[in-house]
Amino acid sequence: MPVPAISGSIAVLDVLDAVAELMRLADNGHQPHEPTAISRAGRWLNVNEVAARVGMHPVTIRRLLRDGELPGRKVGSQWRVAVDDLNDWMSTTPR
Repeated sequence: MPVPAISGSIAVLDVLDAVAELMRLADNGHQPHEPTAISRAGRWLNVNEVAARVGMHPVTIRRLLRDGELPGRKVGSQWRVAVDDLNDWMSTTPR
């Protein structure tokens, strides 16, 4: 059966996150069938999409990501933010 085409960088991110999460769970004695952050991550946004949603400049979003104030991951040289993480951040961070 053919595999549907998926955006390469996001697919790689998802696979790497899944492997890292499984390794972390194995180190802690958890079974792989337990719910994980990966299964809850959902859709990923780039810096420009995040900036548009929160009404900030993309440079500000990159600074927040770099400083660890906004949760995100780098895919190559580009940042990605999970929608759920962004929603959590927006609900708990005064702007």
